[in-house]
Amino acid sequence: IRQARSIIEPEIAYEAAAKATPDLIQDLNLLNQQLKAAVGNQEQFARLDAQFHMTLAEFINSPIITNVLSQLLDQTICININRVFGYYGGIYYHPRIADAISQHSCEQARNIMKTHMVSEIFDPKDDNL
Repeated sequence: IRQARSIIEPEIAYEAAAKATPDLIQDLNLLNQQLKAAVGNQEQFARLDAQFHMTLAEFINSPIITNVLSQLLDQTICININRVFGYYGGIYYHPRIADAISQHSCEQARNIMKTHMVSEIFDPKDDNL
């Protein structure tokens, strides 16, 4: 699942950055606030985490990609991922992804999403994005 996501999601972020609208940025920022508030509630956090990624997929308007990502982000899988990797990867990377998208920085959005997808352990000292 991680391999598939690491291939698909950076390209979704790239496309979203290229086409970003104020409404998308507002939605992502709201999800990031809600995600931060959900720390400690695994089920809600997993739902919001998946919703952040699905918002990007739906925004680029490709039903096939949306369908594939939806299967990869099955709620049970997300809860298990959060159990293993914790909350802070989403808390750390999602705002950075949203910021790159808001600046229409396609390459930066792609690179941050790629790092998010392949990072196994959150390390705040590793901020060479």
